Amino acid sequence: MTKRAILALVDPSEASEGSAAAALAFAGPFGADVTVGLVAAVPVPGDRTFPPHLSKQQFNELLEKKEQQTWSLAHASGCEVRIFIDPVDALLDAIVRAARCFDLILLGPVTAFDRDLRLMLIEKLLLHAGKPLVLMTGQGPAHRPARVVVGWDGGTEASIALDRALEWTDTHARFDLISVLPMNSPLSLRSEADDMCARLTRRGHAAVSSIARRGHLSTAATLLGRAVAESADLVVVGGFGHSRLREALVGGVTSEIIRGEHTLPVLIAH
Repeated sequence: MTKRAILALVDPSEASEGSAAAALAFAGPFGADVTVGLVAAVPVPGDRTFPPHLSKQQFNELLEKKEQQTWSLAHASGCEVRIFIDPVDALLDAIVRAARCFDLILLGPVTAFDRDLRLMLIEKLLLHAGKPLVLMTGQGPAHRPARVVVGWDGGTEASIALDRALEWTDTHARFDLISVLPMNSPLSLRSEADDMCARLTRRGHAAVSSIARRGHLSTAATLLGRAVAESADLVVVGGFGHSRLREALVGGVTSEIIRGEHTLPVLIAH
């Protein structure tokens, strides 16, 4: 079996402590090789800096400390390290080019990464790297995901995300395809979700489709709430099913999930 490669991205801030170790724990059940990518946007006068309001000296001190921690972890665990240091636009382009050579990208939660840089990274990676992205919680799973909740709308992005998830779940994982609909939306007699469940069943998985009615909560909050209630190990969603302009103006599932905090890892693919 071909050994898969994971790129885990961390930033130099103190809030990211533990993110690299959590990434190694995530990769453990898959026997995957892990490369820890330390992401640092060089402060440029008049340009965006991450973390903000740092002097060049403060930035260098923070980066040096994080580099030492990362190399120590690499020495102890046998993982590789890549250092990405550039002004922000060149930095994002360099990470996207590198990410195309991996099978999966891991990124820590909102609380463990500079928020603005994290949002830009996610958008760039989803739209230009062509690889699935997992937004992690504070710790890695002890086993391959065996219960998976999929946000299903019948769209191309959801189908692609599900296909990518199949590569990173247990061989007999249960898949719950959940379509989140408004309270008064009519139901069809047979949906694409039923057809996808039949396909998953032929592959040896347990698979069911269901409807979640959206009340006062958003689609993303409804989906994540159901996933928690069903003790899911992983949530799967398609990334940017609508245009980025529409997502920015009126919101969307992708935008809400990547901006919010959640207690379950989320796999997103575009």
